[in-house]
Amino acid sequence: MLDRQAAVGALSREGLVFRLLSESGGGSVLYPIHHPRTIFSEHLVGMEKPSSQLIQNLQGIRTGLNPLPTLIEGFRGTGKTSLALAAWQKLNSPPFPVKTSPCHLVQIAREGIHDIVPLIDILSETTAPSIILIDDLYFREGDPLLHTFRGILDGGIMEFPSHVALIVTSNHRHLIEERHSLREDALRPSEIIDETMALSDRFGLTISTWEPDMKTYMQIVLSKLLEEGSIDSIPSGWESELSIFESSDWVLDRSANKTPLAGLFSIAKRFALERGSRSGRTASLFAKLVRRGLIEDWKSAP
Repeated sequence: MLDRQAAVGALSREGLVFRLLSESGGGSVLYPIHHPRTIFSEHLVGMEKPSSQLIQNLQGIRTGLNPLPTLIEGFRGTGKTSLALAAWQKLNSPPFPVKTSPCHLVQIAREGIHDIVPLIDILSETTAPSIILIDDLYFREGDPLLHTFRGILDGGIMEFPSHVALIVTSNHRHLIEERHSLREDALRPSEIIDETMALSDRFGLTISTWEPDMKTYMQIVLSKLLEEGSIDSIPSGWESELSIFESSDWVLDRSANKTPLAGLFSIAKRFALERGSRSGRTASLFAKLVRRGLIEDWKSAP
């Protein structure tokens, strides 16, 4: 059970970002995170529309218009958590309305779902806006937490305060790990489908993130290399060079069609294939390895 007095004290003096952690004795505490990850919405290449939608919805915690519960679902590494972090940081960037406090961010694991109701009650008595983030949420069929969470979304006698928002991220479109055997064994397979979709249907806003196409992936790679300081600027004409690269059978150091960026494109593409993911996370890791000298054969890059 969440220690109410300790939680109120932490919110008032321990910063803006917290994780709700379960202790060995069965209690729960709000643990302050003093160095949250920094993500800016303008750095979310190819995600401008979902970022704008999320921020617009969350603005309600400052204006008194209840934000809709939001589900961000999609493939691993496609920026679901980054979207939430960037939106929170945007809300805390000036200018904000007069006489409003900075926005809190509280991350909860699926095991902490039992503490959401007392947490909302505590947050309802504060004047500061807050975002509750449940990251990487999923349920197995028959999971007792599923019914607890559904009750929270349904509300019952409890209503989310207008200054408290809920964001959930998941790799599962309907939050439930769906097994074909469930449908095959069911007397009424349609009821299983309805049960699976019923939870995700309770969110007012659903944002889907997808693995980017090759052009967007390379744009993210260049953006991350710039952030890491490995290049001074994103070269003009990179899109034309990418078109040449994709239309030719270019092989590192062996092609007559070699362009200034062809080596970088080839190595970044190979890196994505090796990791089995052409995502923002993959591009970010590539840039970090380049910065540390752990990928050395990208010398054709600017």
